[in-house]
Amino acid sequence: MLICPVGTATTLGVRVLPAEISERYDRRSTLLCYPEGEANDEVSAVVASWHRDLLAIDHDWSIALPEFIDDRDEDDRTVGVAIQLLPPVDRGGAPMPRALDAQMLADAETLVAAAGAFTRDNDLELAFELDGLVVGWVESGVADRQLTEGLLRPWRERVGVA
Repeated sequence: MLICPVGTATTLGVRVLPAEISERYDRRSTLLCYPEGEANDEVSAVVASWHRDLLAIDHDWSIALPEFIDDRDEDDRTVGVAIQLLPPVDRGGAPMPRALDAQMLADAETLVAAAGAFTRDNDLELAFELDGLVVGWVESGVADRQLTEGLLRPWRERVGVA
């Protein structure tokens, strides 16, 4: 677990962000991971169980606990797990403090690692979307290059974690 000085006090596994940080961000980003293919009640039950396991992980989430998603409309169903992230710049265009950015990275990496274990144990491939844009997949315990090199590596470089 990455220990950072920003918002280190926790409430039920969620870091408490200082008000001066929280007030600078008027929007949140969503990192959603969901099984590829048709979502049905069986898939929903498996993902709901994984979500409960994810909540038991020893990790202090930066903004909120991971959320179980089971959204339906007349033609489509999305089942997955989502985490909330702050964007890398605040509403005034200033970059996020490095320690806070590192916490967001730790949240994303925790979700990707948990997805690896989940896909090893289940016959499901998980897709990842950041604010509706597909950023990669995890299959049979392995994150693809798009996820590792396209999302996580540049983020690690930005916060100074090699």
